[in-house]
Amino acid sequence: MTVQAGYFLFVLIVGHLVYDGLVLKTEHLLDQLGKTSIVNSDAYGTFYTDMTEKLGSSYTHEAIPIELPRSLVFALVVALGPLSLPFVFTSFQPWEAISYMAYNLVTVFVIAVFYDVFVLIYFFVELLRKDILQYRPFHPDEHGGFRDLGRFAMRVNVILFVAGMYVAYRFYAEGVVRLSGTNLSSPIAALTWGIFYLGPLAGYVALTVFWLYHSFIRIHRKMKKGKKQQIEEKQREARKRESNRSHSDEFTDTQTDAQPWQSLQGAPTWPIKRQSLIGVVVIDTLPIVASFIL
Repeated sequence: MTVQAGYFLFVLIVGHLVYDGLVLKTEHLLDQLGKTSIVNSDAYGTFYTDMTEKLGSSYTHEAIPIELPRSLVFALVVALGPLSLPFVFTSFQPWEAISYMAYNLVTVFVIAVFYDVFVLIYFFVELLRKDILQYRPFHPDEHGGFRDLGRFAMRVNVILFVAGMYVAYRFYAEGVVRLSGTNLSSPIAALTWGIFYLGPLAGYVALTVFWLYHSFIRIHRKMKKGKKQQIEEKQREARKRESNRSHSDEFTDTQTDAQPWQSLQGAPTWPIKRQSLIGVVVIDTLPIVASFIL
């Protein structure tokens, strides 16, 4: 019963984080991003149109007279297929039917929201992969204009952390209890236990590593590349000015010529503070530590 209670607490917390802290704020972020100086306007316009079409697309069928959002259709297919949720309650008592109905509605809603989250994350990764963002070393946000993207990455990371803690709680509250000689007396039982309890932990590790690379690391590499390009451009301009002055009798102040590109040496290359990044890595390890050490 404690695992089920933990599941509903997990759904409550993650549902709020995903819908309010991720879906709504991220859609606003991507909408406002086109008005900033860090994007190529034409390329971003095409990218944003494609993203909104995917998020706002609907599904129609001859047998269904109304249009349904693709996220809802996806959730219903998953609920009726792999999850096999009961939607006919004739064999249940009234209170059981009400509780199952509430459970099913919450589950369908969570799956539909996660579909939208998957689409947003896919386009976020595509945004970093394509040549759309432009590094601004002296941007007011003190992170090259990438601070809001770093905050988005942190919001996703918080959701992963909450999911990891639920997986660790499930492993400790249910998996460890079943880890006994009688319950794991056969190879099939041991394999089943490993899939149900070690599998989610392995999945959490894989998702966390994937996200750390495709968010913070890729943003860092893009910022570092942009910084290098701007330094090289300033150096070429300085050498060109120096060459022009060397052909004249004018006084040459090499220190002044060096300032434009030397000032870029201390420009930021991370979307968040490094102390915060270390905190992200430490927090991501807590579910694993909680599972095997505590």
